Amino acid sequence: MNYLKCYCKLIRTAEKRNWKKKNINFYIEEHHIFPISIYGKNDRIVGLTSREHFLAHWLLYKICMKRYGLRNNKTFSMGSAFAMMCVTNDLQERKYTSRQYEMVRNCLSTIRTGKCRDDMKGKKYFGASEDVIKEGIEKMRKKKTGMKIEYPKNRKSSPCSSKTIKKISETRKKTRVKFISMSEEEFDLWISKQNLYRKDGARNSNVTRALMWRNIPLEKYYGT
Repeated sequence: MNYLKCYCKLIRTAEKRNWKKKNINFYIEEHHIFPISIYGKNDRIVGLTSREHFLAHWLLYKICMKRYGLRNNKTFSMGSAFAMMCVTNDLQERKYTSRQYEMVRNCLSTIRTGKCRDDMKGKKYFGASEDVIKEGIEKMRKKKTGMKIEYPKNRKSSPCSSKTIKKISETRKKTRVKFISMSEEEFDLWISKQNLYRKDGARNSNVTRALMWRNIPLEKYYGT
């Protein structure tokens, strides 16, 4: 089957329709004749029906597959674009047959199987066990502790300005008074609603601070 010939015939038929006229009373979608992901931005746009649009992207995927091969970036781009034809949003409601959905899923499986991902090169977390992931997170936390943050020079107010420091200090003082003045029942009720540990496994700083303000040993809740 000559996919390129079919694609050109489809586009010519659509161009003769003169879709920019207002007298067209059916749903039209804009389509770049020369895909932006391959040829860059261009003004070669044509109006297609939803069915024509689906077929156009399927033909482009088949054209690239036949001309450039499975592992070429152009084939991957066109395959991904074709797969997006079965993605809907609030402004766009399409209905697909099971056959069309099967075509899209088979396309995704074909272009992604064995695909080398540059964003995963050198990363040890991909497919790692939970223990390895936790160990990596802990190393990252220790590495970034005390790291100086270079804020942009055009920032309106620095987070470390004297005004910000004063505001934080006043807030901490009010919070300290609040926790110290709590009764035992109120404090026990508050702490029962808190998570003692964060998601990364570190202690909850709010709970730790409250315990220190009330002179309660941390071992009572965190153990030795």
